[in-house]
Amino acid sequence: MGKDANDIYREFGVDALRNALAKPMVETDRVDMLDPNRELVTGSEAEVASRVIENLRRMYEHVVFSEGGLYVWNGKHWQTLYDSALLKFLEPFDGQFYHPEDAKNPKMWRLGDKVRRNIQSLIELKCEQRDFFSRPAIGVNLNNGFIEFSDDQFKLEPHQPEHKMRHVLEITWTGEVLEQPPKHSILFQLLNGCFTGDDDAEEKIAFLAEVCAAAVLNYGTRLSEPKAVLLYGPSAANGKSTLLDLFRQLIPTDAQTSLTPYQMNDERLRVFLSGAMLNAADELGEAAIRSDTFKAIITGNEVTARQLYKPGMSFRPTAQHLFATNVLPPFETGMDPGILRRLAVIRFNRPIPKQERIPDIVERIQKTEADLLISWVMSGAMRLAARGRFPDLSSSQYELEQWIKTTDPIAGWLNDSDYVEVTGDAEDFPPVSRVYESFAGWCDRMGIAKSRVDPQPTLTRKLTEGQYSKLAYKRTAKTRGIVGLRLNRPHHKRDANEARL
Repeated sequence: MGKDANDIYREFGVDALRNALAKPMVETDRVDMLDPNRELVTGSEAEVASRVIENLRRMYEHVVFSEGGLYVWNGKHWQTLYDSALLKFLEPFDGQFYHPEDAKNPKMWRLGDKVRRNIQSLIELKCEQRDFFSRPAIGVNLNNGFIEFSDDQFKLEPHQPEHKMRHVLEITWTGEVLEQPPKHSILFQLLNGCFTGDDDAEEKIAFLAEVCAAAVLNYGTRLSEPKAVLLYGPSAANGKSTLLDLFRQLIPTDAQTSLTPYQMNDERLRVFLSGAMLNAADELGEAAIRSDTFKAIITGNEVTARQLYKPGMSFRPTAQHLFATNVLPPFETGMDPGILRRLAVIRFNRPIPKQERIPDIVERIQKTEADLLISWVMSGAMRLAARGRFPDLSSSQYELEQWIKTTDPIAGWLNDSDYVEVTGDAEDFPPVSRVYESFAGWCDRMGIAKSRVDPQPTLTRKLTEGQYSKLAYKRTAKTRGIVGLRLNRPHHKRDANEARL
């Protein structure tokens, strides 16, 4: 006998009822096939686990355990099946009788906490696909279908489990692409107001469209050069936080998080990056950033995390990272070239005058110009998908160089090819005294205070401990030097004489 809506609601919960009602009528018979009351045979935890998986697949068709969560396909996207929902599939077995072969009389199956946990572990083990979500399709998952992007083209397709989307964006896109919002629009006033007077205002606005597109496409870690983007403005009321809030409106709440780089060091907090499309934090934090963890997360390398009261797990983050900040903090182990490649800085130079500020501007754009916003973002998506990386922004490179100079003089010196070059060649073996002269000369030329210039022993140690580059300390009968470093510019009287020979 089939089950009506009330039966499904009582036995499996409201989520299962919604999914059943959302499916086409032709699939109703599949829902009616659910029969959790079929007699148990052995009464083992393994049997119950298999029966639950069977019922889940009848209800949802596809079931996967990945990144510490159990996911089912609801027809539009993969959704998390939380413990409370899974319990609805276990409860019908409680109180059933089964007849073990070695027993004379039937026994009653009981569902306790320990049994529930054991069965859940078995279900997860049977359904595990570890890297299932690591490479989702490149596109935008909307209510009316999946928009797939390839090069500079896009097409609308039906929702498919193979797209590996975990969220649906509640936005409507007509297919229009806007390089620039209309000048009369509130969106244009916001973007233009943030960068009025900047020589590269149009470049910055176009760059922001691609940053937002990277989140919407869930494409940030798939770029050839993934980057965390910093909205940097020392002064207040310059629009950076407003833009951050605006971008958040495009992403489902359960598909975004707000971890600072410092918080990424905590494996209990890193779990919130699993499945996130956007990580947007209103501050970068003044604490030193740990380079290795930060690089791994930005690039989408496998990281570990731990949910409360659950075993540790590994996953590959896919979120685009966006931070608003008034200060640029140091990196704990220095700003090596690997870090620099993973950063882009957009500077906000202009405090927006009070007479230009629009109250509740984000809400107004969301209410009256949502179509313009998504059309502008989609123009960025077209460019980003075709290029496969973020565009070069000259002002960003300048800001990075200034950041190095103020927070990490050693990295700044190593990245200045006029002064020094890391070759790794054994024949490049300058004495430590000349290496230090080069470094100290660079710091003096850059106007760095002597109190912030490391002494020679500290410089030698940092260069050869691997935190900046693959250099080595070597001592011979005649000299002590750094292997793999070439000095390109004389800074000392002795250097100048040698250069003339």
